[in-house]
Amino acid sequence: MAEVHVSWQFVKSRLWRLRTQLGSVDFLFADAGPARIDRRPASSKWSAHENLAHIGRYHEIFLECLRSILTEASPAFGRYRAEDDPGWPEWVARPIG
Repeated sequence: MAEVHVSWQFVKSRLWRLRTQLGSVDFLFADAGPARIDRRPASSKWSAHENLAHIGRYHEIFLECLRSILTEASPAFGRYRAEDDPGWPEWVARPIG
């Protein structure tokens, strides 16, 4: 495998983004009431609420994958689909706010 060189500036910019990116959620939804957040834009599209739930749940899944990478010799990961995830209903049922 080829060695990858990453600048310290690149690392610092990514760390800053990870520390601050969730702060934009309050700004983006400041004027949105529950009805607007729960409204689906089209029949096959998720609402803002469902998208936020998906991001939260997938964060948990991703951390589980990272733990597997660190502790297992050859971890295998299947495709993630919220509809097939037993943890999804709990996340999508959570209130926002």
